[in-house]
Amino acid sequence: MLLAFIFIHSIQSLNRRDRHRHEEDIVNKVTLLDSKENDDKNYKVLNDDQEVKEKLKPLQENVSNRDENKDNLIPIDKFDEKESDNFCKLNHTRVVDDKCVCEEGYISTDPYLYGCWKCEQTCHQNAICVSPGKCECLLSFKGDGVEVCTENPPTIIHYSPSYCYAGKYCSILVNYSYHTNYSEYSFCRFNDYVVKSEDPDGYSFRCNFPTYFTGKAKFSISFDSNVWSKEDYYVTVIGMPSISLEQVIVLFMLLMLLVALGRVAYLKWRESHKFGQMPKHKTFLKARKQAKAETNAPLV
Repeated sequence: MLLAFIFIHSIQSLNRRDRHRHEEDIVNKVTLLDSKENDDKNYKVLNDDQEVKEKLKPLQENVSNRDENKDNLIPIDKFDEKESDNFCKLNHTRVVDDKCVCEEGYISTDPYLYGCWKCEQTCHQNAICVSPGKCECLLSFKGDGVEVCTENPPTIIHYSPSYCYAGKYCSILVNYSYHTNYSEYSFCRFNDYVVKSEDPDGYSFRCNFPTYFTGKAKFSISFDSNVWSKEDYYVTVIGMPSISLEQVIVLFMLLMLLVALGRVAYLKWRESHKFGQMPKHKTFLKARKQAKAETNAPLV
């Protein structure tokens, strides 16, 4: 039984190998026939092979269909000529350097597709004419587009830290949302104190917190120092500010100045109140009193 099984398995393997070789031979013939010129010596032999013909039949049908459909295609030059008759013919358009553009004073999102137009009324300086007779505020503004276009304030998404130590350097990182083009200028406001930001990248920036602040400082941001964010955010100061050496020197100099002024005033006062000497203002009052008495004395 085992020998019979081995014999049958061997016969089947040989048959599969022969079929595989035969298919490879047919493919090689088709490839050769497709690549050779008509005057090749092997062309006629291969072309008469029935199996090769069967393999080539689908390819020949595809080529035939392609040739039949070729007459239905619109020539490129005729297509371009047909399109050129209607190219850039809509309202208030003209061709400049083979491009369809608007006439001067007119606008459009796509002159070729929609033509061009202009608004009868004058749009606000922060608005554009988006369709005939319609003005629309720019992205970062809101209003009617004609009389009013108020800038939308920026929005603080996150800031860190929310507290600083008194008298110590403190840099606050702010992440914001602002519907406008990237601006290289930005500002932070702590109560009424405004500082310019640092390291802007279009999504965030940094602001240095004033070292002399105490308590709580209301925090807001702006990109023009006029329109500020509306959220109620605060930065808390921890501890009391320490006094620097420079501040000590300034205070000492002010104290010395006050002492000197006080000493000068004292010396002047003491000079006018020497023992046995009447102060000048009292001498003046006494002389005035005597003159008045003499004026009112009765005549003899």
